[in-house]
Amino acid sequence: GAIKMSINSSKKGFINGGIVGLSYMLVLILFSIIAFKSSAFSIFTFTKLLVGLFTGMIAGMIGVNLK
Repeated sequence: GAIKMSINSSKKGFINGGIVGLSYMLVLILFSIIAFKSSAFSIFTFTKLLVGLFTGMIAGMIGVNLK
């Protein structure tokens, strides 16, 4: 998703990609909380958010350079 968004964008691929990656992970965490009925926010959840952010940023940079 981050690559596709960054290909359509002309600048700031890392910001756009980071937003997409972070949004994706937030949606997954919210679905997980709803499905498993647990509201525990742990270091593992924070790590997932950071991984989503950084992966999205890298994908955004790749997408801008694929134009």
